Amino acid sequence: MNYFHFQKKYQTRTACICGLDKCKDVVKAFRKIEDVRGNVQRIPNSIASSRKSSIQSVNEFYIKRLLAHRRDGNKNGLSKQRNERPPKKTTRSTASCTKKEDVFVALWHFDKVLLQQYLSSGNDTSLPKMIDKKMAIAHGILGADGCYSNADIHKQWNDKKKIPILESEHVVLVPTFYSVTEAFNDIAKATVSFEDFQLVRNAETKLQARPSIRSSTISLCSSQDCNGQSNSLISNLSNSKKRKGPTLNMDSVRSIQSLPKRQCTEYLNALHSSIDEYKKWASTEINRLNEKADQLDLYERLLGEAQVKIKQIELERDAACKELKESNDCKFDEDDILEKLKRMGGLNRISLVSKNGVCTDPNISRQLYGFRDFEFCIDFLETVFEIKYEEPIQSTISAGYNKGLTDIEQCLLTLVYTNTRWGYDILGLMFGVASVSTVGDYIIKWMPLLGERGDMMSSLLMFMDEDSYETLEPKSYKEVGLRKVGALVDGKDFLAETVRVNRVLNCALASNKMHASAFRILTWSLACGAVMERTAAFLGRASEKGLMNTWGSLGRLLFPLLYLILGDKGFDNTAGCYTNYNTTLHPSFLTNAQFSKEQVNHNIHVCQKRYSCEVVYSRVTGVGKLSGVFRKEWFPH
Repeated sequence: MNYFHFQKKYQTRTACICGLDKCKDVVKAFRKIEDVRGNVQRIPNSIASSRKSSIQSVNEFYIKRLLAHRRDGNKNGLSKQRNERPPKKTTRSTASCTKKEDVFVALWHFDKVLLQQYLSSGNDTSLPKMIDKKMAIAHGILGADGCYSNADIHKQWNDKKKIPILESEHVVLVPTFYSVTEAFNDIAKATVSFEDFQLVRNAETKLQARPSIRSSTISLCSSQDCNGQSNSLISNLSNSKKRKGPTLNMDSVRSIQSLPKRQCTEYLNALHSSIDEYKKWASTEINRLNEKADQLDLYERLLGEAQVKIKQIELERDAACKELKESNDCKFDEDDILEKLKRMGGLNRISLVSKNGVCTDPNISRQLYGFRDFEFCIDFLETVFEIKYEEPIQSTISAGYNKGLTDIEQCLLTLVYTNTRWGYDILGLMFGVASVSTVGDYIIKWMPLLGERGDMMSSLLMFMDEDSYETLEPKSYKEVGLRKVGALVDGKDFLAETVRVNRVLNCALASNKMHASAFRILTWSLACGAVMERTAAFLGRASEKGLMNTWGSLGRLLFPLLYLILGDKGFDNTAGCYTNYNTTLHPSFLTNAQFSKEQVNHNIHVCQKRYSCEVVYSRVTGVGKLSGVFRKEWFPH
């Protein structure tokens, strides 16, 4: 609704507490077109106090929300309030000290929905201080699409139980509209409605101002009734239901001639005066009919303009329907549109999942998914999880059953989560998922499955025999005299955030290697870099030998007889941890006090052959989540 007619008298005040320079001009413009938004409303006095605690709390909350919606202007306006009480003993000298001054706010600062609900009738002059929460929701002014939020809800508390009373939740109606530009646009729209309102009001005024004509008739009086008075010839026929207006009845000429001369003269004089009165009435009636004809012309003109507008609206509607029909009938190639979206670049659902999207670049594919070849990544996931790849056609997902990400898209999202340090909100933006909780559900579902497949791929020891070891034995090992090497053992500590809320966990995470909180893991790998066996991630306080004892007691360290294990000095005297008591070979100068130059050179060459176990951990730390410090919120994974 663009116009709210105001039927009462405006207040003389035009000052508003908003502090806007153009506010007074806006108020005057609304008053010029008789709009209710030109009126002002009194603000509850923030200095005044009330004996009723409920009223006092409502006033304080009203002022608080008033300042929250426009702090600077409203704060300066509220500073003008004064409410100074006189002393208890009032005298002539102290009575003049009583001062009370209120401030006002213009009604155009309130939302138009409130004005339509409470002031559209034109009888009310101000809005209520607050309304019930359910009524506010029904009006559409509370919530995401309304002008008020949950912060504007005043709750009445039960002082005994210290809990809010749900039936007493009200929304305080404070001004929220302060755009002068939009206000002038509303004035321009209201002016058009005001002009139409004036035309209708003038037409109604003219219809009510119809002149009243005194009905009369002229009849011939008998000789007994005519006593020389001409007024007796005129009689009122207002009680007649069939006749409208005065009628002029005249007897025949023969009857008039048969009258005595004196009566005939009186009759003719009365007839003359009656004819003059009839002429006056006829002239007035003609003017009234002319005015009525003008009104009909006005109505015809307004009706013609309305018909023109209706015809214009119908033409616009037909054009819109035609355009919609043409757009529906237009046959477009979805593949071309998808290709354009892929070429646009950026990280979105289509470019991330499509085989010819941004992941055609090996560096991008490796940073996001951990695979340099994206097509190999897709084939790997299809084979390992027995899921089917589908080309996406939308950049976002919609709500509803079976309308989310596909299984392979969920798995790719989880891979991006493991290879980056991004949060759920960024991942949701990339894959078109609006809900952060939905992203979390995808990750919680697929992270254990990825871990399970990783455990399967790194547990190859049970499938190895002596022929496999001889086939995989590198030539460089044979050149330095290393024969029958079963594996290379090494440990790694991954830094983690310190847990300070649990003293036991804090101490258990302490690592003697890193001198900080960490997780410790042991791996047994082949010379080619393939991991054969690994322990789970233990808390950093556990020693490497302790981990080997624990893992060997489970029968997991089953290497062939007489095969050696290459390790560093931390794994000395650990043969008892292996099922077949495999000896750990480490540099001899670690235990011998004296050694020759040939021994030193030989030990150096042996140590150089152990570089492949370090390559294993370099690949592991290339994963985003495992590089740097492991955060506490990642512990469940």
